[in-house]
Amino acid sequence: MFQQAIRRSGCAISRRWYSSSNKSSAGIAALEVYFPQKYVEQKELEAFDKVGDGKYTKGLGQTRMAFVDTDREDTASMCMTVFHNLLEKYQIDPKEISRLEVGTETPIDKSKSIKSYLMSVVPSAHTDLEGIDNIHACYGGTAAIFNAMYYLEHQRQINPNETKYAVVVCGDISNYKEAAARPSGGAGVVAMLLSSKDAALRVNLATKASHFEHVYDFFKPDPASPFPVVDGHYSNLCYLRSLDKCYQRFKKQSGKNLQDYDYSMFHSPYNKLVQKSLARLVYNDALDAKGVPSYINSSNVDASKLEQLLSVSQENSYSDKEIEKTFGALSTDVYNSKVEQTHLLSKELGNCYTASLYIGLASLVNNQGSNLNDKDLLMFSYGSGLAASMYEINAKENEGRFSLQNMQKVLNLQNRLQQRTKASVDEYASTVDSNVKRYLENNRQSTTGVDHLQKGTYYLKDIDQMWRRKYERK
Repeated sequence: MFQQAIRRSGCAISRRWYSSSNKSSAGIAALEVYFPQKYVEQKELEAFDKVGDGKYTKGLGQTRMAFVDTDREDTASMCMTVFHNLLEKYQIDPKEISRLEVGTETPIDKSKSIKSYLMSVVPSAHTDLEGIDNIHACYGGTAAIFNAMYYLEHQRQINPNETKYAVVVCGDISNYKEAAARPSGGAGVVAMLLSSKDAALRVNLATKASHFEHVYDFFKPDPASPFPVVDGHYSNLCYLRSLDKCYQRFKKQSGKNLQDYDYSMFHSPYNKLVQKSLARLVYNDALDAKGVPSYINSSNVDASKLEQLLSVSQENSYSDKEIEKTFGALSTDVYNSKVEQTHLLSKELGNCYTASLYIGLASLVNNQGSNLNDKDLLMFSYGSGLAASMYEINAKENEGRFSLQNMQKVLNLQNRLQQRTKASVDEYASTVDSNVKRYLENNRQSTTGVDHLQKGTYYLKDIDQMWRRKYERK
């Protein structure tokens, strides 16, 4: 009875926070990204791996892949870089921040959090800064945002006239042992300033829907190795099944469907899976409509064939190639209008794990800026193991440093991507092998040059005999 009372009380509080008379304007007020300065061309990887033209570029939908040399950079250094850059570019006083959350699945220590490394970026006297790491595959960044939002909403109830700020930093280095899986790797991090009110990207959790299971689709059981164990086919199945569950629950909660959103974003291990995800939402809407959804041009649809496809059981639908092909074709225009603008970074960087969904958001803001005003965004987050959630963001243009226009200016992604250094496939393969050897090394000085690093980048100087890491900023 006590637990039931707690649950009822929690729901009532959540509804009150987001009621029409007290609608929250809390959300993301500023965005910054950081990605390594070296990349490899996916087309050249195809030739190197002798897999045939288009295997990675068309088959995965990827263009380039970022990678790091762990002699100089790791997850902690990248998070420090993006956090410090966020503060500087938006002129944020660290003392204004009262919560700092991290999402990652590639921590550098089994006990010491990456958040603790970020404390070296803020003034030493500013120690009343709550928050810690959120670790669960690719879902950790979303968990960090939810935690920060719950905190800000609570603060808004206590101090309605005072604006509170939190920061979420999320990102990873994605590597794979098997050469065949390496093209789905990548690296990148995101930092977001969240405000308790008047944010340009307002996070609405009133209608969010989630799905959690215990599965072994992707996991990292070997503490001596940075590589995951992956059941690729099963992982894709878990992803799409979780998408179905979240979308069906979300539609019941919100009364909306895909048509009601201007843009849709998905966790993106590789772009082809995102295309399948968008098609899956159209398929779900077709099931509800018992035919072609009203937002799809149905002039070329065979009604009898569609009826047959919609009669397939949900379990069998995941392996039905005709369903995948038909709804992939039906959703092409919707993908181009609602999703394509979110994939600048994911195609250029590869899989950034916990940052994946949010580099999609950064890509959209970079591409649209103030044009996002009054637009509604649908967000889907997935982490293997598994954890998944769907929620919405409502964009409202502001003035000044926390405006959509200024976010676009600060991100400046096209120019920054062009400033990167292209690496040969041989250099990439050699770097991956060296990274594995260094994974458990201590008592060493870093010797790789730092000329390729941008100004403001944190880099590893040395690791002492007790595995204590020392960083410097360029």
